[in-house]
Amino acid sequence: MALLADRATAPAATRAPTIPAALLALSIGAMFAVVAGLWRFTWPVADDFVRAVEGRDYGILGGVVIEYTTWSCRWAAGLVHFVLAALLPLTRAYGASLAAIALLSLLILSRFIAGVLELRWRSLATLFVVSAFAALWWAGSPSVSELFFWRAAAVEYQLGWSAAIALAYAACRLDFAPTPVRATAVAALALAAFFVSGLHELAAALETGLFAVVAVAARLSCGRWRPAASVAFGASLIGLALVIAAPGNGAREAAVGGSHALWRDAAAALWQAAQDGALWLADPKTLAAAAALVALRARGDIAPRWPERLPARARWALTGLPPAALAALYVVPAAALAGAVPARTLAGLHLVFLCGGLVVVSAWAPSAARWLARRRIDGDRMLRLALVALALALPASRNVVAGIADLRGPAESFHAFMAARDATLRRLHAAGIADANLPVIAKAGYPRSYVFHADIRADAEFWINRWWARYYGLAAVRALDPRPADRFR
Repeated sequence: MALLADRATAPAATRAPTIPAALLALSIGAMFAVVAGLWRFTWPVADDFVRAVEGRDYGILGGVVIEYTTWSCRWAAGLVHFVLAALLPLTRAYGASLAAIALLSLLILSRFIAGVLELRWRSLATLFVVSAFAALWWAGSPSVSELFFWRAAAVEYQLGWSAAIALAYAACRLDFAPTPVRATAVAALALAAFFVSGLHELAAALETGLFAVVAVAARLSCGRWRPAASVAFGASLIGLALVIAAPGNGAREAAVGGSHALWRDAAAALWQAAQDGALWLADPKTLAAAAALVALRARGDIAPRWPERLPARARWALTGLPPAALAALYVVPAAALAGAVPARTLAGLHLVFLCGGLVVVSAWAPSAARWLARRRIDGDRMLRLALVALALALPASRNVVAGIADLRGPAESFHAFMAARDATLRRLHAAGIADANLPVIAKAGYPRSYVFHADIRADAEFWINRWWARYYGLAAVRALDPRPADRFR
């Protein structure tokens, strides 16, 4: 997303209609209250216990090596996860760690959002816009459960995508700056790009593509290669190679299957991309947010200068870049997973869609503002209607409705059940009892809107049972239900 961006010098939106803006703020606040409630009742899942045991048995670096060589190529995500597992009690600070990761992800994205809109970064307007962006991301996510995934996946899927987008924008700002780029800034960018590539293989692929676009755009605009994007491209490419070469990829491929007909998988992924893209474009929340940005541009509250300098070809190129990135990011996991695009990937792709949409709407906002002026459409009225529409659409989304339904019973009861199980296992360990026979919670008893949950089974050798037993220092853990697997089909 190569943007010819200036310094954030535009004034804050001081003339925004008070009542519609207050209504939107209340709507966003209500959404965040639901999210905070769901964080309160989240609980660790099987993979958390795996990494907690590995970190305890092998240490932080040893755990990363074990993961990299036997299962996960995401060495940076494993590093962050093992550090979290070492610093925080797994079953007592889980929701707080998820909240911290989400807030850190938004903090990273805030620089990108403020830069695109030419807002002062530390301003009330930026806080309001970033909060609205976060609400759009959460309410419109195709799989809200993946936004409440375990801590390692939260690192991989939230921080990875956010950091890849923000670093590409940082490279653009450095390469298009009128002053020479410092070597320390380029080195820091390269180091960050290398680390982010280890959070997730798709984050590495996204980084590589975006840095390549920024580098070529800088070359065409300046007449010579600039250092930031070029060096970051090399660092992300090395990081991507390190991810691809992980010995554990063979075990993962054996577990999830490999592609047998690449062209068929690619066609299915592109068709899914077209369907999801059409749904996201037609989403009332997306349309209302876009209309609000255009109205703010027409009123002069948000007046970025970089779109004014874009020639027609550059504007159309920016318009085509997000769809191309989305299509590529659908095809890559589909080819790797025999036609399947995991729900967690869709949640990340929706973030890419929102970031690309912010760029595209900003690029076309001057033309849209002139079109409104020619037809004498009142920008104040348009802004009021857009803010009210967004305020009403956010709490009406299926994610919010499902979250409220969970908070009315399943979320709290699920947490209480798992907390009681935790207390039972700790009591058995303290009493020196080696084997544990535990009840399992019914499928209807846990909140499907936000938690990925696979329970123990009657077979003590089932991998979830084994890691639960190892975490609590027991010899074996079994489920009392004779057919627990049927509950999760």
